[in-house]
Amino acid sequence: MTRNRQSGSFVTLVMVGLVAAGVLATIAYGSYYQIARGSQDTAARANSSALLNQAAYTLATEAADTDGDGIAEPPAGLVVLNDGWQIPASSGAPKADAWGTPIMYCPWDNGSTNASAGRLAGANPALQSSSQFALVSAGPDKTFNTTCNQAKVGALGDDGVRVMTVSQLNQGVGGTYFYGDPVTTSSALPATGSPTGMMRTTVDTQITYFWTGASWVPLTAVASLVVISGANCSGYPPGALARDAADDLYMCKAAAPRTWKKVQ
Repeated sequence: MTRNRQSGSFVTLVMVGLVAAGVLATIAYGSYYQIARGSQDTAARANSSALLNQAAYTLATEAADTDGDGIAEPPAGLVVLNDGWQIPASSGAPKADAWGTPIMYCPWDNGSTNASAGRLAGANPALQSSSQFALVSAGPDKTFNTTCNQAKVGALGDDGVRVMTVSQLNQGVGGTYFYGDPVTTSSALPATGSPTGMMRTTVDTQITYFWTGASWVPLTAVASLVVISGANCSGYPPGALARDAADDLYMCKAAAPRTWKKVQ
């Protein structure tokens, strides 16, 4: 009797050991799976963040003042996605996030002309803090929980979001200094909204203007400008230099009539 009981106890211990080993194996596999899954999610999030940054920088370089109001507009959207668009196919920016979902693109048209096809109505006048465009990644759940308007005001969901402002586009991708697009004439320079220190050139007079924070100040014209002796120079600041076809030097007179006078 004693031997049978011992034998039964041994069998029971073996069975308990096998069950425990199975449980431990299950726990170990589950832990390994969770660690592997967590590492994959972390890598995907980092990749998606890099894609959003690349897309933002690329779209910033593709912005241009298409309506002549002194504020560069981001490229227009074509294919609608939620309350925004997909990134235009013509853009060099990445079009999808790390999970393969198209990136939602929210461009705004800021400035005195603030409505155009493929863009959301922007601020008028445009402030340096006005959002120029936003990019939204739906994330691992592939569901957009952030609208364009939420991205604009900073009320974000669990999505990946990048926002570029007027100031950031003015500074350029490198964030160096402010060189704006050329304008046709000085009257096309924006009355407000430019960062202090920005310089812009007028095509008609070839003069570069400097924004002081309150007004545009013309810089002296370069002597490579070719003029005719006695011609009107009222479009240039007094003291501006130029030359004629014979390579003689001229200066714009301060006194009326404002004409080019040969420097003796």
